[in-house]
Amino acid sequence: MKKLISVIVPIYNVEQYLPKCIESIINQTINDIEIILVNDGSTDNSGEIADNYAKNDQRIKVIHKENGGQGSARNKGIDIAKGEYIGFVDSDDWVDLDMYEKLYKNAKEENLDIAVCSRKIWSEDNELGFTLEVKNEIVNNVIKDVPNYIINYLLYSYTVSTCNKIYKSKIIKKSNILFDSVENIGSEDALFNYCLLLNIQRIGSIKGTYYNGLERMGSTTRFYKKGSMKRTSNLLEGIYKYSGKVNRIEIAENVAPILLLFFQQWNYNYIKTYAKGNLVDNLVDEHREAGKSQYFRRAEKDFIFKKHMNSYVKNMGYSSKGKLFMNLYMGLSFIGLYKLASKVRSKVQ
Repeated sequence: MKKLISVIVPIYNVEQYLPKCIESIINQTINDIEIILVNDGSTDNSGEIADNYAKNDQRIKVIHKENGGQGSARNKGIDIAKGEYIGFVDSDDWVDLDMYEKLYKNAKEENLDIAVCSRKIWSEDNELGFTLEVKNEIVNNVIKDVPNYIINYLLYSYTVSTCNKIYKSKIIKKSNILFDSVENIGSEDALFNYCLLLNIQRIGSIKGTYYNGLERMGSTTRFYKKGSMKRTSNLLEGIYKYSGKVNRIEIAENVAPILLLFFQQWNYNYIKTYAKGNLVDNLVDEHREAGKSQYFRRAEKDFIFKKHMNSYVKNMGYSSKGKLFMNLYMGLSFIGLYKLASKVRSKVQ
């Protein structure tokens, strides 16, 4: 029998957090769901915890696999998902007990391809860090203006996360959209969402804050892993290639520079905060590696020379001066003057 929602939880060494996560899902006010727990080669007791919950709840399916990363674990879940909609929960997070009822009701009443809710970010001390709020809103014909949708919704209020959303299952499966590895592209959620935007029409959001994310001290985002800009170049490659595959390359030509700007800001903050050694030298190394990618350089070129980028960048909150600065920075990088580009970038916060 087809379930209303399939909730996929990738699991890796989270025995301390997993019970809270699972219990927040099994106690949902909407009962007709399936819960797919994918144990991604955990070396702690996470797999056993998942199995024990499955013994007491027939809605739970557990998959045990070799470690392959969060993206591959989610893909395993998608393979067997039977729900009308699919949702994703990270195994150290939790959801309010009425989250999926609220999202499903909104999705059905408004015939949505994606339904979105607000989310909160908590510290391990149970202190609220911040809230990412969305409005009660419907966006029609998303495919007709993907760049503005990404700027005005996905990158900011909605966020690129897949966890505060439910997706119409048949669109994911018909379009064969799967997750890449975060180790490869830096943000597997960004590419997944982008590919979906080229296949959907209608997205809606509800103001309620139902998803709870945990910002852990042990998170990989709190430690520097070399190659962050190279991972961004791989993300851009994925965007260009998928767009070409569905004959919508013009969308990639507009979106890739936007995402480059967004993730280069993230990369800079990440490198400055967590990398050891001289900031400029670290930036030079990152640029040199990313600059080997034709897709990275293509996005830089489009950012600099496409006139309509001015309106996009303005909508992202940049002033005219800020746009000129980013033009200079990306221009120096584009022509291979990585040392000078890095010095310029390091001067502005």
